[in-house]
Amino acid sequence: MKQILKRLMLLTFVLGGWVIHAQERQVSGVVSDEIGMPIPGVTVQEKGTSNGTVTDFDGEFSLSVSDSNNTILVFSFLGYESKEVNIGSQATFNITLEEDSESLDEVVVVGYGTQREENLVGSVSTADLGNIETRPSADIASSLQGAVPGLNIRSASGGDPSTTPEINIRGFNSINGGSPLVIIDGIEGDLANINPNDIESVTVLKDAGAAAIYGARGSFGVVLITTKSGKEGEFNVEYSNNIGFTTNTTRTDFVTNPYTYAKWVDDAIGSYHSGCYVCYEDEDWEIAQQVGNGEREPFYEQQPDGTYKFFGNTDFYDVLFKDRRSHQINNISVSGGSEKLRGVISGRTYEREKIQNIQDAEMKRYNLQLKLTAKPYKWLELNALSRFSSRYDEQYAGTKNGWGDEFGVSKWRDLFPNHPAFVDGYGVSVGRTGNGYVGRLGALKEGAAHRQWTYENQTNTLGAEIKPLKGLVLNMNYNYSIDRTDRTFNYKPFSYLSGNKLELLENEGLNRHNEYRWKDYYTAINIYGTYTTEIADKHNFKVMLGFNQEEFDRDRVGMRIEDLLTRDKANISFGTEMLDMEGSTLEWAIQGYFGRFNYDYDGKYLLEVNARYDGSSRFPEENRWGLFPSIAGGWIIDKEDFWTPSLENVISSLKLKASYGKLGNQSVGVNTFRQLIGMGRTTWLFNGEQSNYARVPSPLPANIGWEKITSTNVGLNMGFFEDKLTTSLEVYERNTRDMYLPGQPLPAVFGASEPRRNYAAMRNRGFEVTLGYNDEFMVLGSELSLSAQANVSNNTAEITKFDNPNGLLSTFYEGQRIGEIWGYRIDGQFQSDEEAAAFQSEYGRDNLFRVYREIVTGTYCAEEILGM
Repeated sequence: MKQILKRLMLLTFVLGGWVIHAQERQVSGVVSDEIGMPIPGVTVQEKGTSNGTVTDFDGEFSLSVSDSNNTILVFSFLGYESKEVNIGSQATFNITLEEDSESLDEVVVVGYGTQREENLVGSVSTADLGNIETRPSADIASSLQGAVPGLNIRSASGGDPSTTPEINIRGFNSINGGSPLVIIDGIEGDLANINPNDIESVTVLKDAGAAAIYGARGSFGVVLITTKSGKEGEFNVEYSNNIGFTTNTTRTDFVTNPYTYAKWVDDAIGSYHSGCYVCYEDEDWEIAQQVGNGEREPFYEQQPDGTYKFFGNTDFYDVLFKDRRSHQINNISVSGGSEKLRGVISGRTYEREKIQNIQDAEMKRYNLQLKLTAKPYKWLELNALSRFSSRYDEQYAGTKNGWGDEFGVSKWRDLFPNHPAFVDGYGVSVGRTGNGYVGRLGALKEGAAHRQWTYENQTNTLGAEIKPLKGLVLNMNYNYSIDRTDRTFNYKPFSYLSGNKLELLENEGLNRHNEYRWKDYYTAINIYGTYTTEIADKHNFKVMLGFNQEEFDRDRVGMRIEDLLTRDKANISFGTEMLDMEGSTLEWAIQGYFGRFNYDYDGKYLLEVNARYDGSSRFPEENRWGLFPSIAGGWIIDKEDFWTPSLENVISSLKLKASYGKLGNQSVGVNTFRQLIGMGRTTWLFNGEQSNYARVPSPLPANIGWEKITSTNVGLNMGFFEDKLTTSLEVYERNTRDMYLPGQPLPAVFGASEPRRNYAAMRNRGFEVTLGYNDEFMVLGSELSLSAQANVSNNTAEITKFDNPNGLLSTFYEGQRIGEIWGYRIDGQFQSDEEAAAFQSEYGRDNLFRVYREIVTGTYCAEEILGM
């Protein structure tokens, strides 16, 4: 009996296997677009089953399917209409997918969600990043220059590439300052911490109609950045490398000819200082001219009194700075996934030489990011993000008095090309009067002052998206970030040759080490839900409600020590005398409730209402909360019945929009409404010892509240010839009132600074114009895309209220335009050699000082001084 059962089971297995095999067959093919280009990553699935695959790089696929003439294959890909094909008896297929015009309507990231671009009614712009990985920028801020109208990027003073450029939206908006809120993947972040190659989209919210959803945090506009996510499909590895160099954009061929330089210096300011600067005698001028012409080698010679005369030809710019600075950038990313789990991991190294020449200073950036998305159920999506960034910057400087960097014209005024830079391996510091200076070249030669800054950020975010009902989406994310900053200054003694006697000074400068360290802890939680519905195919509604809470805590310590036991190592443990130690903390929190209502009728008439109710720890309890609403509307005219096809062929799209809203600014000190007692230690001795003391707290303001900002924006968007040519125009006005500033000056007997209060006001008006062109052509059987964009913007900020009854120019005053320039009016330039000669005869070498003194003291106006 057992043998019979075994044989039956074996027969069943064989027959079953044959049946299963007989019910399957192999199909294959190619998926292309409408112009015949293969489409990689298309999902090919047997309808009603989980059996499927994706097309490879050449658009090809192969799949085993049920052997039935009724089997249906479903082809789907983002941006294209899904297509179902009954395989019948075919084995190979050539599938063409058509673009989905509805899905191709660009989706723009906005506050706590997305919207179709044509439905936007606030002032929202997106940046076209293009091939951003080819741009050798340390951060995204530099790459955004000119990409968005109204977004102003200003490089740091001196063009230091290690400093993140300052950004503002639509100009100067408050005397108290402030910058746009930067949101990276839904959480506040720093532009310097994000790898530009990881960025997928950048959206800028410019008016209250768009930014009111962020309340007090969005008072200066919002920059929304979304990073790339993993996509379903095959495993993908990308690597890019950028090697290059940067050079100066301005001329640096300064005067180095000793004859020319000495003549100019002595003629210009020698008499002003009641003597000469270079002090050449008659026969010396001929020698200097020979050196300058290359007829003699530069030299210096000792005089009977022990001083030296210098006949150099030194280019101090070349001594101090490099003409070219190399850089290298490496980017790598790995992405992929399935319907259930997808992710991407990416990394970047950025290394760049800095401009300093005597000592090599470096600038380094490192980024690592992991982003995962899991979809265990159709109604649940989980996401996690972990981002690490590191920035390292160093600089060399030094004088016998301390730091003293080498940047700035004032640092060069004692570096005459007549003087040598180095003699016998020592830096030379002759000084303008020949009595020596601070030994800058000696300090640089020995690396006597070294500054090293390290900044690290770790950000972790967990989030979830739940779809419990049709049209309802619930979102939640929690973020925890740690910023660690280390700044060290190390000073060690050095030697240099001083004065016109080239006296060797040894062990000059400080023997000191300073360290400052702090950690910032930031947490944020966002919970919000969105409900979308449609009534009668014409009335479209979207409602969003949410909650946000953020907390910030900083812990800072610093220490300075002297008399280090070794010059080779910089560490606190080598110090033998402590100068001082300090520490501080800082904390703030903000909580808000927000909502947005969107309505459109038949895709033609648009309405959006935003509101946020914020509470900030920066204000006392009675003024802690503020309500910030906005309303915006739009009219898509090209969807009206009267918009005829002949008109549409020329003007393919036309939209009018307008918005009005109110924002609040919380950019005030965290302890403004608290009386704080400062502590210190006396510099004098009492009974042979220093004493501790407490400072009297500053007087509190009578009242403190939010700065209030109202914003009005009117815009027009137009597209021509199937939107191949587009243009937009926006005009806006922004009024800021109750700016928090010191009151009227009080007599010195008051004994403290003037209490602050909310009273000042300003107005900002401007416009933005954008013109774009996008088209595609077939060239030699291949698709060629062409796109270009140009924009121009302008704004004027004016103080409309300020407590300055005497009209002092040392501070703000009513009617002042921010950025205005005060100076002397002139009638013109010399029009002939005769005019120039007449001026020279009146103001020559012997009385040239009158020009400087009379201009500075205001004795004569420029017209009088020039004799015009």
